[in-house]
Amino acid sequence: MLCYFNEVIINGFQFSIIDSIEKKIDYLFPSLTGQHLKSIKKSFHNALEKAQIEEFRFHDLRHTFSSYLAMGGIEENTRAVFSGYSKSTIMCSYTHTNWELKIAAVEIIGNLCG
Repeated sequence: MLCYFNEVIINGFQFSIIDSIEKKIDYLFPSLTGQHLKSIKKSFHNALEKAQIEEFRFHDLRHTFSSYLAMGGIEENTRAVFSGYSKSTIMCSYTHTNWELKIAAVEIIGNLCG
């Protein structure tokens, strides 16, 4: 039998939002009946429908998260751990940088070369 333990690291801003939620039940993300959420993907799909968002997959959140970590200057190994990637080569295919960051990187390289 496999056993998994996940840790969630949050910052002070995130904690203040969670702490401000009135706690009538034990779950942060409960089912509609207030019980344990059985399917995150199904709930996510229902939320997308309600918000009228089309052509968006649950896995897209992983891509976006990894890209924002890269844009924030988080180093590669930490990005891989936070994003749940076993290898940094896999992570690279999911991390997308914007043109401004690419241009800035080229400028930095140019400055280093003199």
